Amino acid sequence: MKLIMLSLGLGFAQIGISQITFDQVYGEGLTAFGFNVEQTMDGGYAVFGSSWSNGGADMYLLKTDAYGVEQWNRNYGSVNPDLGYGAHQTLDGGYILCGTSNALGNDSLILVRTDGDGTALWTRTYPGSLGRDIGFSVLQTSDGGFAVCGFTQGAGIAEDIYLVRTDPNGDTLWTSSIDLGNSEVGWSVRQTSDGGFIVLANSYSFADPDGDIYLLRYDSYGDTLWTRTIISPGPDETHGFAICSDGGYIIAGGNGYPNRDLLLIRTDAQGMEQWRQTPASSGDQMANQIQEMDDGGFVVCGRTALPPPSVTYMYLLRTDENGTMLWEREFGRGIFSEAISLDRTSDGGFVIAGSTTDTIAGFAYTDMYLVKTNGDGVVSIAPSETLDPLVKCYPNPATDRLRIDSGTATILSIKLLDAMGQCVLDVRTSNVSHYALGVENLANGPYVLAATISDGRTYTSGSLWHVDHIIFKTVTKISGIMYDFLNNES
Repeated sequence: MKLIMLSLGLGFAQIGISQITFDQVYGEGLTAFGFNVEQTMDGGYAVFGSSWSNGGADMYLLKTDAYGVEQWNRNYGSVNPDLGYGAHQTLDGGYILCGTSNALGNDSLILVRTDGDGTALWTRTYPGSLGRDIGFSVLQTSDGGFAVCGFTQGAGIAEDIYLVRTDPNGDTLWTSSIDLGNSEVGWSVRQTSDGGFIVLANSYSFADPDGDIYLLRYDSYGDTLWTRTIISPGPDETHGFAICSDGGYIIAGGNGYPNRDLLLIRTDAQGMEQWRQTPASSGDQMANQIQEMDDGGFVVCGRTALPPPSVTYMYLLRTDENGTMLWEREFGRGIFSEAISLDRTSDGGFVIAGSTTDTIAGFAYTDMYLVKTNGDGVVSIAPSETLDPLVKCYPNPATDRLRIDSGTATILSIKLLDAMGQCVLDVRTSNVSHYALGVENLANGPYVLAATISDGRTYTSGSLWHVDHIIFKTVTKISGIMYDFLNNES
């Protein structure tokens, strides 16, 4: 018989008591994708991407406070579709944004410079030689200017790696386009200690569907110093890239199709491979961004889908300096969630951003998705501020169905988290006060349930699991609230 125990949410990790965590979606009424996130100078977060509304597409910048509460959002674009991909907070507290303008097949790479409130200061476009031009990654350079990489369409349908260098006003200093024989895309650019640049790129073609990974090293004038080709059996796709503290590089992506293995590749300062790892567990995984930790290890974000891939989750992975997994976490809403960008936060935690898609009444809805974790990659569920035991659940332990009863109140959502704080079930309900949650496919062990009802309050299960008993008492003493909201039956 399967035993599903319910436990207190805040008892999973003591570190979560002092670190802010949240799990939020944004862009109600829009179709919104998050492609870049950074913690801002005031401790909040800036999420940048694209939004669609009434048939039009715009670059979309959203600012939150440290708790994930939206402060403002801005759209940038023309009457034609404009898509946003890369962003960076500038030294004066404003933002530099990149993407593509007039995305109808003859588009231009675009930069938008804003102030700290997201108001546009200037907009520049950088058309390549023939056709489509897109910017995927942008940074502020050491002299206050900017560098952006992506691709420009060359002869025929092939794309070439495109790197643009500007002054602080966005005026072009130089551009570089490189054709390596197939179609190539520059995904990420970083400035090196000598003022030059390193670009991570992918190639692909009909003749070579597997594709290859490239590192291209430029000097400060845009001349190529060297190019490294990283070859693996099977298709390679990679977006994540960082310069390591020893001057080498770390690359994150995926290998294989359709069931990818998450791929990490470490090189020296000359781009020569030192090791490669596929540290994730089984399933289809893809890494989209990576950062180095203070201990020399790495944190990686992306997506994962366990076979059969009916649901895809945001994925967060922590490794040691050799790429060996230390822990992995999943976060999700709806049927598809993916983390495109991450940032280490000042409190020792992590913030990851992307999008989540759900189907309601036969329609698909996509929202910008932001998750803030503690240093263990855990999101704590906040307890209710009331002592009224309105929500009941039974039986406890449960074997196949966990029944939730909110009396006369309407249940808005139900979350079930495992002992590591990972959300394993996330259900949005409508106009129901009784719900049967299927748990027959879950492993034996302790879980915490959090139900949000129509008055906006969240009720967290309060039955005591012995491993968490001490932590439960500690939290109770600090807060002065006794958490015993759910009626638990065995």
